[in-house]
Amino acid sequence: MDTSAVEMLRVLLVLLASLPLSAAWLAPIVAKGNKLFDSETGLEFRIKGMAYYPRPNAGELADVSNYDWAADEHEDVWKPHLEVMKDLGVNTIRLYSVDPSVLHDRFMCACSEAGIYVSVGMAAPCKGCSVADVAAPECYPDGMLTRMQMVYNAFAVYDNTLFFSVANEPNLISVDGDTGEAVMPCIKAMIRDIRDYADSCVGSLREVPIGVEMADIPPRAQWLQYFDCVASNDSSSGSGDASERAQWMGFNPYVECDPTGHTEYLQSTGLVTLMKDYKDAGYPRPIMFGEFGCNTGDNTMDGYENQRTFYDKADKGKYGVGYFQPDDCDNENTTCEFTAYPEYDNLKTAYTTTKNSTVEMASFTPTRTSALQCPSALSMDLPDTPNVESLSCSVAQPVCGGKKSNNFDSSTLADLNDGKTATSSGSGSSTSAKDKDSGSSHTMIASSVKTLALMLAAFLALN
Repeated sequence: MDTSAVEMLRVLLVLLASLPLSAAWLAPIVAKGNKLFDSETGLEFRIKGMAYYPRPNAGELADVSNYDWAADEHEDVWKPHLEVMKDLGVNTIRLYSVDPSVLHDRFMCACSEAGIYVSVGMAAPCKGCSVADVAAPECYPDGMLTRMQMVYNAFAVYDNTLFFSVANEPNLISVDGDTGEAVMPCIKAMIRDIRDYADSCVGSLREVPIGVEMADIPPRAQWLQYFDCVASNDSSSGSGDASERAQWMGFNPYVECDPTGHTEYLQSTGLVTLMKDYKDAGYPRPIMFGEFGCNTGDNTMDGYENQRTFYDKADKGKYGVGYFQPDDCDNENTTCEFTAYPEYDNLKTAYTTTKNSTVEMASFTPTRTSALQCPSALSMDLPDTPNVESLSCSVAQPVCGGKKSNNFDSSTLADLNDGKTATSSGSGSSTSAKDKDSGSSHTMIASSVKTLALMLAAFLALN
């Protein structure tokens, strides 16, 4: 190979190395029975997650709980955090509150390129944005249905949106001294209404599973039964799968506090009991941990408190795997830098060394196929659907790595356990400024890499 050829090869290799490779959109996750599967590979998908709300230590936003840090405008904040997630082996992150009026294209694309799916909370701690702390039917504000539609439209367009949650820990809401029972009919009605809306959008949007995140309060089976059963007064109950049934359930358990003494699963009696409760309930749909940790704060490791306590979760520095420095960082004048706790390495080891499941969707036969019976302790008298305008369904197809999202094969994506086939217009046309602008730089980079790769292949074939 002559000198000029070697120099040309060197230049091509430098150009290739300088361009970021994009994995484009992840394949949507679908469900069969109580398991999740990759819609392309057909292999079981198991969540390795992280709850994400990068609250700064100081400034105006330090005490705000409904700020959307995942918006594209905060790329300087979330971009380095996604690198941390990748290092941990995280494949799913949970967002608590989002602003459906702002762009999330870059964030969702970056998550997809990092191999990360996103579970999106539909509620927010603002007036009319979540279940109210009064008994049904008043606990279902009209504005909540509008907000749920807006959030659904904003995020169902992304192939790596895993779930939607209508509420976080509503069973902690006490009305007249109860333990969450009074507002449950409102939560079930919210699931019904946003699922009906999702059904109405089939043809424009992939149908993304909708559920709820519960505090881990016994009796666990009661919550699973309630959100899986069908109310006798539900008009769609004759179909065998009423829209009021949650399509997945999340729990936030804080039962494990001794990672040094409990090195084996069977040593953790709290976790073993929890898993037995889930199994005995016979829930036929996917269950996930929305949060997990320790609820006493007594255990220490290398001088650090093991896990943030349940009641300290809003305090600065009280996180499971790390904290922000310096103490006065506000992400405006001073950047909040992530510093890992010793627990970081424990979680990383667990997430990165656990073998992937080899269960295949085609050969998996669910053994739990019937809806659970309604518990007698909770009311099945659900509020009526609020009389609000039904919003137009989004037809956006954001681009990442040269690939359009929300452009799926309807034959492979069906709504969980419902026997309903989701379809897409598949027109490929851009219908909004957001759609037109989405991912243009990624498209250019992917095309450039492909061109350079072809040039390099041709060059090597000739020399």
